[in-house]
Amino acid sequence: MKRFVSILLLFFIYGNIFSQDRREKIHVLLNNISENQPADQLFIHTDRNLYHSGDTIRFQAYIRDYQTEVFETGSISLYVLLLNPEHITIDSARFRISYSTASGWLKVPDNASAGDYSILAFTSVQMNYDPEFAFRMPLRVDLIKPDRRQKQSDTIISSGNADLRFLPEGGTFINGVRQRLAFNAVSSEGRRLKTSGKIIKLNGEIITDFATGPYGPGIVEFTPQPGEIYYAKPVEKEFGNISWPLPAAEDTGISLRVDNRGNGLTDIIVRGREVAGKEYFLAVTMNNVLIFSKEIRPDTLFTARIKTADIPAGTAFVTIYDTDLNPVAERVIFLNHNNKMKVQISISPEEGRSGRETELIVNTTDDNGENVSSVISVSAIDSASGYHNGIPFPDIESAFLYDREIYNNLPSNIKVYGSEES
Repeated sequence: MKRFVSILLLFFIYGNIFSQDRREKIHVLLNNISENQPADQLFIHTDRNLYHSGDTIRFQAYIRDYQTEVFETGSISLYVLLLNPEHITIDSARFRISYSTASGWLKVPDNASAGDYSILAFTSVQMNYDPEFAFRMPLRVDLIKPDRRQKQSDTIISSGNADLRFLPEGGTFINGVRQRLAFNAVSSEGRRLKTSGKIIKLNGEIITDFATGPYGPGIVEFTPQPGEIYYAKPVEKEFGNISWPLPAAEDTGISLRVDNRGNGLTDIIVRGREVAGKEYFLAVTMNNVLIFSKEIRPDTLFTARIKTADIPAGTAFVTIYDTDLNPVAERVIFLNHNNKMKVQISISPEEGRSGRETELIVNTTDDNGENVSSVISVSAIDSASGYHNGIPFPDIESAFLYDREIYNNLPSNIKVYGSEES
């Protein structure tokens, strides 16, 4: 009996050492990433996204520490460039950073041709790192200001230029395991489309319905069976009466599911198929910081509930590694979306008239509705001459809280601010 207990103790100690070794390796990897990433996160709020030759681009810049999420910086200078459609600098300037913010302006040349321009900005700290960490924003320059009576209309989507993609949660679609697949429908110009229809088998048998959500993407859930091929059959004419294939289901692999309960708790569910005896390492990271880790054996159902209430709002990565620390499944989640300042703007009088003053009333509160002090910038623009609805207008929440990897891994035909094509 004593020998049996000693053997169990030996395995326990070995398992802890093995687990600790993996954690140390993860920490080393995260530290290496942090060393190659600047502390500064930069966002620039421009007064509009549509300009004309001879206009002045006015902006306010905000800088924060990406790990602490506190508005602080060691930078003293902000560098801002205006690039033409050929990515040639046509104006640039340096501005002093004070209390993690800076005001500035750029000039659109009088002889500027119409086209898609962009702003490139970086701090003095960011100068020493990869250019991908610089802030980028697309904008449009037109030669003639549009007639106020004209309205910009949405692009009409013709048949045959739509795209519908399905992505299994965690990255792998496993036979015999009930899973969720996210899907998104876009036009060739990157404009999101609403769609609905049926998930069917190759023989036409209906499995379930699917429909996009209020903001575009949607989720469908079912259990794939071995030997079956599945298709999505949209009803909208934009999809050309085509059956769109779903990812092929695998007989072996790891299924990862994450449920963000919204009450400060996050559930992680892992199922494996044909992985008996294999060990894996589950890690949850945010801002290159390890916030949860555990050795798992997914040959049986594994569940974990982690407390996330005290974690700052932002993007977290739930990753499963094999014994060589190769990722085999990953899920990106957004934590504590309510844990942020809320800004409410009202006007008085509610209907503005030409030549009359309009009062803006700005109120900032925390997630509990309590008033908080804040530093904000506000721009009032004429939507007919200062706004282009074909260019995404960046917002500070997306720039700071959504990880860069999300944008880097979007389908190539989806346009977002800050992309290399901007």
